[in-house]
Amino acid sequence: MYFANHLRADEETKTATTPSLIGGVEQIVGPEPREACFASSVVRLSCSVAPWPGQLNRSMALPKMKAHDPRCEGPHDQKVLDDIAAYGWHVMNVLEQSDTPGWSYSIGLQRTFNHPEIVVFGQEVDLMHSMINTVGDDISAGKTFVPDGRYPGLVEGYSCTFKPVQPVWYEHFLGFATWFYDGVEYPVMQCFWPDFEGRFPWERGFSEHLSWLQPLLFHHTASAAGASELLKSLGDPV
Repeated sequence: MYFANHLRADEETKTATTPSLIGGVEQIVGPEPREACFASSVVRLSCSVAPWPGQLNRSMALPKMKAHDPRCEGPHDQKVLDDIAAYGWHVMNVLEQSDTPGWSYSIGLQRTFNHPEIVVFGQEVDLMHSMINTVGDDISAGKTFVPDGRYPGLVEGYSCTFKPVQPVWYEHFLGFATWFYDGVEYPVMQCFWPDFEGRFPWERGFSEHLSWLQPLLFHHTASAAGASELLKSLGDPV
């Protein structure tokens, strides 16, 4: 369920030309999928791989497939390794459910560029995919994204920011990345998008209708992160 439906009461006075951040008739449109988009996988109980044309052609010595991610069924682990070797990173998309948001995350940015992996929650999957690829393009060109920096260009008309993700969340939300790095010894940053007024979820006045879409994974506990319902939907202990 996209949050545009939850915002109608708050946004009655906004014109049709005012972009929203997701779903419905009004939506922020990120960079259109380009030839620079990278291979991706879609995950929800079982995996289906949807490759995208790659732009980078990087030669990397990566380990062979060791085991399948426990959250996925299907022989796609080697595909993830092959895509990272060919393109520099891979985007994993986890589909939303009726009462919980979806999310997308990178695999390979740390290995290829020595840059934290990126995860983003609560937008349409194509936009999240595009946001991560835009970050990856910038990183491959030498840019570094740092916590609490403000970065325009990921969604139209707004700046996003980043926060470090606590490793306690890796197993829950970054299963394939944890498999790839053979543990939790890798950094991750969560990309946060703002509400219509440019406020982020931890800031005073942030729209309460949007809070459920972005867990605050810089916190250590499910209650502080607002992740209890999401964890329950995954069948994980809270």
